[in-house]
Amino acid sequence: MIQVLNSSFFGGQISAPKNVGVNPLFRAKISVNGESVRCYVKPAPDSYKNKDGTFFLNREITSEALGYVLGKACGMSMADNAGVIVLERDMIPADILGQLDEITHGDKQESFLAWFSQDMTYPNLVERLIGDPKNDFQAKRIRRVAEKLAKHPDSPALVSFDEWLLNSDRHLGNLLAAAKGKMMLIDQGRIFRQPSWQPASLGPVGARCKNTFELMLNTYTPRWSEQLPIKSARSLAYNTISVAFRGDGASAARNVLKEMMMEDSDVDTVIDYLAGRLDPVQYNQFVELLA
Repeated sequence: MIQVLNSSFFGGQISAPKNVGVNPLFRAKISVNGESVRCYVKPAPDSYKNKDGTFFLNREITSEALGYVLGKACGMSMADNAGVIVLERDMIPADILGQLDEITHGDKQESFLAWFSQDMTYPNLVERLIGDPKNDFQAKRIRRVAEKLAKHPDSPALVSFDEWLLNSDRHLGNLLAAAKGKMMLIDQGRIFRQPSWQPASLGPVGARCKNTFELMLNTYTPRWSEQLPIKSARSLAYNTISVAFRGDGASAARNVLKEMMMEDSDVDTVIDYLAGRLDPVQYNQFVELLA
């Protein structure tokens, strides 16, 4: 279960992260179960303003929370502690606050919901295995890492997990090189394709989206997805996910969506959609074990 905390649990900013992606991100101490925990913190606007002037209700924090509890339920390696915290403007670094104000639709927000996850002190795969600068040697390292991941026992399950949730943004920067050779997942903010998703517009249960992790594996190990052992491993992973969802996963997902103030009818829509994508006929079509 995730933590849902008010601003009194915020313990102050700490040194900035070495690497950041497209989202405003900083590091801070947060009190979790009476312990001060070093965390990555990602605040998000309630409504996101596009460059063309359009805007949408931002579901990114909901996506993070939903992806986290489902990952935990399905046996994926996730951060030990994670959750949602309310941040006042003076708690957010000035440069991060400026980025938030720039992408927020409407008036400046007085407070922001933020997703936090414990800093597990593991490097992401770019930091661990590739590094800088960007040059020909780095391209060779990326190829070597991708070829190694094609043989990693976690990769088929990770591809299936992201496919199930329509995660459009899995890359080497949001996979951590964890203990015992495991891959730890961070950043689930792009499930259901984009943070603009709404329950009523999730589409048919057979919908597909670009699975960027699978695409990388196929690029450097041609026809990786077409190998029968990979298909079988992916189908088995789907079965494991299905059992986990029917067990604790669905109830954990339902609780999170209600925590994020979603209407009961919308919660039911999301849960039914996720369950429909776990029908054996459906997921074996994803894996292409069935025509």
